[in-house]
Amino acid sequence: MEEQDTQKNSCTFADESFVGGHLDDTVVVGAQVPSDIDLRWYHELRKKIRPDGKEVKYRDLKRKRPDLGIDLNNAILRGIGSALIVISDPSSYIKKVEKEIQLARTLPSLQRKRLMAPINHYVAQMTMSESPLRWVMPLADTEASDTVWIDSSGPLKNIHSKVESVERSITQPFNARLYACRANCSWYELVDDETRKRIFDKFFSERRYFVPSQFWTRLLVEAQQPERVFDNGNSAVVASLNNIRKWIDDDLQNVPFLGFQFSSGAVRQADSALVEQVQVSDLAAGFAREMYESAEGLKKVRDHFKRVVFNGTVLK
Repeated sequence: MEEQDTQKNSCTFADESFVGGHLDDTVVVGAQVPSDIDLRWYHELRKKIRPDGKEVKYRDLKRKRPDLGIDLNNAILRGIGSALIVISDPSSYIKKVEKEIQLARTLPSLQRKRLMAPINHYVAQMTMSESPLRWVMPLADTEASDTVWIDSSGPLKNIHSKVESVERSITQPFNARLYACRANCSWYELVDDETRKRIFDKFFSERRYFVPSQFWTRLLVEAQQPERVFDNGNSAVVASLNNIRKWIDDDLQNVPFLGFQFSSGAVRQADSALVEQVQVSDLAAGFAREMYESAEGLKKVRDHFKRVVFNGTVLK
């Protein structure tokens, strides 16, 4: 039996901040932290800002920062620096259809809606293509069907079409960006260089031969196992992600080469008032959003945070 690499009960927590509110051109900035993040700085911060023990929101921290002192401010910046930051910015996609958007704005209401429908669909689909699954599932599907460990009707055959069916059902531009952001949080290990190297090295140490689809499928297992917790706020997107997770889990159970049993962690929501790690994610997302809006923009985000994903591309 192959020894399992990941911790069975690992868990991550995430929240988002938004540039522009819930509009069609909203930028979603997400932050995700592990369950074992050091919270001592947050406890000290809460004592100063919220002695009643309630959660500290970024807007509260922003007002109080000048009164916190250098040491605590530095501790806050160090504490959030380990967060994974995921930014979904639709501006590059919107720019490609800018002429069509300008034309739509000159039309009467009914004609404008008819023209904007395919435009919004295009932007939404391009945004959701940022999901790590869109890179991995074609490999797991098409390559696996031609290898020794899976037949033409094998266990991962239909996952890609199921993912696409879910994404086709997400039509609102804001939901598409939130989906892309949360998908990158939910399956981050698929694109993480450290995780890829660890699995690749393990394969080389245990196998004389292996095919790419086996490597990618093992990465899927790695990304599936942690439980992913997001702040309350969009049950439809969470339900879509959780459905995909269950489908992948069901099909991966039939893959023979894994050599061990595992169960996928759920994607779920939680009340931030009850979960300190979600509260910390809110602070990290708030800082990242302000950095992204600054004159230095994405560079400032990259310089401060340990891990950054921008429009589906891992920057560090």
